[in-house]
Amino acid sequence: MVDESGEPIRIESVPPALSGLVSVSAHIMTAGSGIYNPSPGMDVVRHDPNDSPYIYNIYHYTVMEHFPSASIYPQVLKVAQIEANPELDEFIQKHVFVVGPYREDNHWVEEIPEHIKNAKQKRSVT
Repeated sequence: MVDESGEPIRIESVPPALSGLVSVSAHIMTAGSGIYNPSPGMDVVRHDPNDSPYIYNIYHYTVMEHFPSASIYPQVLKVAQIEANPELDEFIQKHVFVVGPYREDNHWVEEIPEHIKNAKQKRSVT
């Protein structure tokens, strides 16, 4: 999701699974970080004048690639009452999981944080 500089990027369009979040109010921007970041994720910023003076709401999502190698994977299987098997691991390995939203300590803000505001536009992959 990011280039070698490791800088956050502005995502051109919100993934369909998150469209409900941005439809409830004005969507300002979405910024993400990826493989060059030790904890990849993305933030969705929406404008909500009802929260004045904190008119920007930030929702954070964790992005999980290679989920079978995550430390919580065995616990997730246990809670789901599913046993690991090669087919499941292969299926999960082929997908990226977006988990959230989380309200971090910067959920309600008066201004968009610099790391989001100054995110670079996503480059097209050809």
